[in-house]
Amino acid sequence: MLIRNLNKKIINFLPLIFLLAPILFNFYITSPILDPGYNNAGDDAVHLAYEHELKSIISEEKKLFGWSYLYGTGAPIFIYRPPLFYFVVVALNFISFNLLSLSFLHKATIVLFYSLYPLAVYYMMNKFRFPKIACGLAALLSPFAISTLGNT
Repeated sequence: MLIRNLNKKIINFLPLIFLLAPILFNFYITSPILDPGYNNAGDDAVHLAYEHELKSIISEEKKLFGWSYLYGTGAPIFIYRPPLFYFVVVALNFISFNLLSLSFLHKATIVLFYSLYPLAVYYMMNKFRFPKIACGLAALLSPFAISTLGNT
């Protein structure tokens, strides 16, 4: 009887371990990004330029979607680019009253989003009513779906 109860507790606790392990692993492998200086990613400078441009558009034009002159005669700022990441970084910059730089917030948001990716996988599978152990296993394996070579 004691062994059955222990087995049930382990089965109920295992999905949580499967969820926490990749979150901690992802944080561990991405935390060096937070070191001083710029990230070595190939297009990181472009992302920082877009965040700076978005901050300028919001501050000066009081618009969320404006015209950007980063390239040539300009274009709508988010043409062919999903805006969520840029909005999060700029919003955190405004919330911090500019005490935290766009560069640091950019790196911190990368670490946060990448670290919490297994949680998103777990949550979505849970919403589709998969068994908890399947949700935990998917979260555990989720970092392998993201390329370590740069692009997904």
